[in-house]
Amino acid sequence: TELLSQLQDLVCFHPEVLRRAVDSGRSGDRQIAEFLQSTLTQLAQVATRRSFAFAPLIVSLRRALLTVPDAAGLLNMQDFVVTISQCPPQPNVDLIMEYSMLTILDSIAPGRVNTAIYYGCPEGHGFAAYLDLIGRLGAQYDGLALGIANAILSRWKQQKDPPPSVSPWKTTLQLQVLLVCLEHAHTSESLEQLGRNVNDLLHILALEPLPRYRHIIEWMVARMQLAHPSLQSHSRKLLATRDHHSNPKFLASLMKIGVMLAGTPDSTEDLASTLAMTFVSHAASSKIVVRHEAQWSFPQLMDVCRRRNWTSITQNPAYATLEDYIRALPRFGDPPPERIMSALDPIREHTLTNLTEGLWTQLDDTRPPLAGRDDFVRLYEADTKLHAEDWPPCVMPLGPPIARPPGPDSFAQPDLPISQHSPTPLTNLESKALQTKGTAYFATPASSFPSTPLHRTILISSLVDNALNLGGLSRCAEIFGAEAMYVRDPRVVADKAFISVSVSSHNHLAILPCGVEALPALLEAKKREEGWRVVGIEQTDRSLVVGSRELREALLGGNGKDGQGEGSQIVLVVGSEREGILAKVLAVCDVLVEIPQVGVTRSLNVQTAAAVVLFELGRLRKERDGAKEKGVTAVERFKEHAADGETELQS
Repeated sequence: TELLSQLQDLVCFHPEVLRRAVDSGRSGDRQIAEFLQSTLTQLAQVATRRSFAFAPLIVSLRRALLTVPDAAGLLNMQDFVVTISQCPPQPNVDLIMEYSMLTILDSIAPGRVNTAIYYGCPEGHGFAAYLDLIGRLGAQYDGLALGIANAILSRWKQQKDPPPSVSPWKTTLQLQVLLVCLEHAHTSESLEQLGRNVNDLLHILALEPLPRYRHIIEWMVARMQLAHPSLQSHSRKLLATRDHHSNPKFLASLMKIGVMLAGTPDSTEDLASTLAMTFVSHAASSKIVVRHEAQWSFPQLMDVCRRRNWTSITQNPAYATLEDYIRALPRFGDPPPERIMSALDPIREHTLTNLTEGLWTQLDDTRPPLAGRDDFVRLYEADTKLHAEDWPPCVMPLGPPIARPPGPDSFAQPDLPISQHSPTPLTNLESKALQTKGTAYFATPASSFPSTPLHRTILISSLVDNALNLGGLSRCAEIFGAEAMYVRDPRVVADKAFISVSVSSHNHLAILPCGVEALPALLEAKKREEGWRVVGIEQTDRSLVVGSRELREALLGGNGKDGQGEGSQIVLVVGSEREGILAKVLAVCDVLVEIPQVGVTRSLNVQTAAAVVLFELGRLRKERDGAKEKGVTAVERFKEHAADGETELQS
């Protein structure tokens, strides 16, 4: 066909055909049902490769199934819905190019050729019909919603611990479908089954690293516990734990869910009181994630208590003092955007609009949503022309438009047509900085380096057990000139997480073994037999601040004579991610170093802290030796180095 929009007339599941298939199936003849099931599978495969076919397929299927809901079993809708959620049809590169060309042509000759005329309904219209179909059909066909939910949950439950940050098989659409399906389960399933579902969601929440996925899971848990308050007991026990180190993100999510439930009309003063006592202890947690979440949640909980006139909480002097302190913090009055995006009212904001294009979609994803409120509006307007009076309502309301905060919108479209945008010519290219990617090593010719370094550095990371952090430490140590790095187990260099961060730095750095128990003896031997000075990075009452004169003198022992000081041998010790440097190791250290801070976050990541101190150590050594860096660019250093090399070749 000349216009692909005519596919809407070709891709059609007529209600009467489905009714015939249902009647034939009851009499034992499954020929029509098998043909329709095979056809639906083939059309789904076509829609996966050619996304413009997805919308007409789903719109036709939605109309037919809502008219004849018994046909859902014949068409095996459970597998169809799960497959689409795992692999949502997306336009390929060629189709995106055609969309762009049609947009340009439409700006030149409006109304003659555009995507709507040529391709028909956009993909967003199809995803709106897809979610609405699940929201309605689950009420008509028993077992469908729970079957879809169990199929999605089983895959998410079986992921390894810890899961990778990005898993190709995970999609936002899977969790959106799961949320809609579990809404049907609130009223149709037993309390025992719902309890298993909540436990599965909490297990997934404890593993999941991505904020976008965590937000939807928190949403589902809050909705199920809101519908059945008896399911809240397990979450309260988990929230009251004293172990803040094993999974701080999970504790933060439980606090968010608790505040959501406390703000609902059916919440109780007992729940608010339990949360308040828990938040007080968590606000002083040694884990930053737990402490910040408690400090953010506590004032919100107090606001809820004031609205409900729960004076036993609002008039508590300890609570009032803590609230005043938190509200006085600079970051509370100016929260980061993630706080605004992740806020959720499980009743008012439980809508299809928020599910598809809410602020939470911008948490860690720059791609536009699959569907939006306008797609649902167009879908419901088209329903007015059909006999949709007998269709059940969707389990989730459409809801009002999203109130977006002032500022740039990640998904905003340009106001001007593409034809009116004039490219800005590039001028004054000579003055632009040219990225050279690490030419600093050209600053000094290779022949000038002594065979035995004047200054020597060893990094001790035996207290660190995270492979990612060890890979980063290897990278920092090699870049800033350390000759060796001690680790608990040298086999960590084969770990994928280590390799992903180290970028082969461990091939240019000696990786040596030293266990935690043997560390004090090693440091003592380095000091006594070889004259090394042991420096630990730790916040203590006797730590010297980076940049201070006291630290310079402690590390290098004065200014030296004629700008030439004696060589320094430094063993730099970094602590573990949780406890820092052990007391028995602190006792061996000659100098303790602390990095000055301006913000409210209490500590840096171990990689960052090591990089700062290693750089400062190198800077002090250069300053002492009188070899200060001249104000030349990296390109100039490259040219000088190339010229020197050419002279050597000629000679």
